[in-house]
Amino acid sequence: MRGIIFCKDLDKGNAELLDVMERYKLMQISTQVKMMKHGYTLECANGDYWSVKSANIRACGARCNIAYIERSIDLETYRCEIAPCLTNFPYAAIRLWGEGNLHIDDCPMLPF
Repeated sequence: MRGIIFCKDLDKGNAELLDVMERYKLMQISTQVKMMKHGYTLECANGDYWSVKSANIRACGARCNIAYIERSIDLETYRCEIAPCLTNFPYAAIRLWGEGNLHIDDCPMLPF
């Protein structure tokens, strides 16, 4: 499984990744964090891979099953840059975190 934490501020995204790492430790799954120039990455013993990406045009081309999206990201950025990175449902999941006004529902975007 691949997960990406999309954020506006890399420091907040890295902190969220460390929270994810703590949840893996509670399940007794060993993890390894790598500090990269554009955010942390987390590799887990069960094959899961997490990374932190800034919510901008550089996120295009990334692929994930699970997206943690900071609520301070605007809806247009979600639609144009984050949504294309997700695998099609039902094989994908979204979790919103942090402070902000982003609200996403499961209705299809128009036009069809």
